[in-house]
Amino acid sequence: MEDSPPADVPVSATASAVTASADKPEARPFALPAPVEFVGSGREYFRIWIVNLFLSVITLGFYSPWAKVRRLQYFYRNTRVAGSGFDYHGNPVALLRGRIVAAILFGSYYVAGRMDPIYGLAAFAVIAAVMPWLINRSLRFRLYNSSFRGLRFGFYGTTGQAYFIFLALPILSVLSFFLLVPLWNQRMKQYQHGHAAYGRTPFVINVPFFTTNRFAPDPSA
Repeated sequence: MEDSPPADVPVSATASAVTASADKPEARPFALPAPVEFVGSGREYFRIWIVNLFLSVITLGFYSPWAKVRRLQYFYRNTRVAGSGFDYHGNPVALLRGRIVAAILFGSYYVAGRMDPIYGLAAFAVIAAVMPWLINRSLRFRLYNSSFRGLRFGFYGTTGQAYFIFLALPILSVLSFFLLVPLWNQRMKQYQHGHAAYGRTPFVINVPFFTTNRFAPDPSA
């Protein structure tokens, strides 16, 4: 589906040297601490926003994927790291197809639930069964269509890992009376960011289990 849920604009990465495989990026020592700046203006974005809103309304939402691409391109291209901007290459038609699939899934769930609670439960089970696969595809789509200095990002998390994190762990969290929610949150962050890469350089993220929901202190404070 669409780019779900994880940070909009990647900023920096620190990679450790590991042995690369055929389907995973080659790891190289890499560190790039650099200031991040946004060079866009509110007036410029307002023109994009108002046109996107107008076209989305008069087309009953069908223009919204094109609106999203324009919005992301504006923010990406005006976000600079070490003087260089990002870019977004998403295909609006692919986004539209994803939204149609989502509308069919959730529309079917709504109609089935209105007909009979058992049908609604069955439709919910179908959505839960395909959601991890959709999340994996969304992360791949979002990162592959993001670039910095002409080099694209990538995502190498597997579908099996997605099913464990987005289906098995939520069920286990409920069965444990939500005691496993911090573990679930930690694994989600690890999956979203730890399997990303910039070109052939993988990201490395360390999310301590007991500090998943805490903010790191500001060293300059």
